[in-house]
Amino acid sequence: FQLFSVQMHASSSRMQPFSYQLHKNLNVQRHYNNFHYRTMTHFKTLALAALLKGVSASYDKIGLGYEPKSNVVDRLTIDLDQQSLSNLVGLQTTEGFADAERVYKDGGNSKSYAVIELDSGLSSAVAKGAPVSAMSVDGDAVTGVMYQDYSAGETNIKIQYDISDDATNHVKCKIGGLPMAEQVEGGCFQGGGEITIDNEAYTYNYNVQTDNQNGRTLRGFSTAAKKKMYDCENCPYPEHNAFYEYYGIHDYGDQWVSAALDGTAVSGFNNYNANFNSYGLEGRAGEFISYRSDIAVI
Repeated sequence: FQLFSVQMHASSSRMQPFSYQLHKNLNVQRHYNNFHYRTMTHFKTLALAALLKGVSASYDKIGLGYEPKSNVVDRLTIDLDQQSLSNLVGLQTTEGFADAERVYKDGGNSKSYAVIELDSGLSSAVAKGAPVSAMSVDGDAVTGVMYQDYSAGETNIKIQYDISDDATNHVKCKIGGLPMAEQVEGGCFQGGGEITIDNEAYTYNYNVQTDNQNGRTLRGFSTAAKKKMYDCENCPYPEHNAFYEYYGIHDYGDQWVSAALDGTAVSGFNNYNANFNSYGLEGRAGEFISYRSDIAVI
C-alpha cells in the first residue's frame, strides 16, 4: 500500500492531494491557514502507518476497506483525543486551551495503563504481557497485562488495561489528560487492595486520578518520530524525511502545536517559523477546529 494525505481547503470544495512540492510552494501569507495541513495531517499518516505494521488474523475492515490482521481499535481511538482537543479549543476560553493542552500531551483514550505501587516487591521476574487481575472502581473484575518486563523485587509497576474490539467502548478506564466530563473511571483498578500478577497475589495502592495514564498520545507521534521513522532499521521513512528535510527539525509538529496552544512562537526551523502570540483565542481555535476536514486514505 501507499499512504496519501488529503485535505479539504476552506477556500475550495475540491479535495487536494498532499505533496511535498505543494507544501514547499505554500506562500507565507497562507501558512497559518495551512498549519493543520502540515502537522496534524502528517500525524494521521504516521498513525495509520504505525497501526498497519505487524498485523496477522481477521478483524473488521477500517478506512476504505483495509482488513487488519490484529486488533487495532486501541490505536484508532487516538482520533478521540483529537476530537476532544478540537472541542476544547472550540470553546475559545483560556480554560479550554489549558484542557486541550493536557489532552494533547497526556492523552486519555489510547493505550491506557495504571501505575501501581506494590506493598512488597515482585517475588520473581515477570515478563511483559503477563496477565494481571484485580477489582475495579465499580466493584467488577478488571484485567490487564504487564506493560513491560520487571525484575524480582520491583514495586513500581505499570499495567496496561485489556481492550475489546468495540471501538465505542474498547477500554473502561480512560483518565490521562482528559477533562472530568470525558473521563471513565468505573473500569479502573480500585485505589488499593489485592491484585494478582502472573498468578501471584499481592497488595497494592495507587491514585485513580493521577496514576491512570496513557502510552499513546497525539504529542508522541511527533516526539517519537526521530526514533521510529528516522533512526530505525531501513529508515528513514520517506514521509517523515520529506518534512524533516524541509523544516530541519524532527519534532516540528510538536513545536507547532504546542506554540499554537500556548500562544507563543516557534523558531529554528529551516522554513516557516511562526509566532502565534499575535492571535487571539478565536484565531488559534480556528486552526484546530479545521483539523476535522483532514482525512487519510490508503
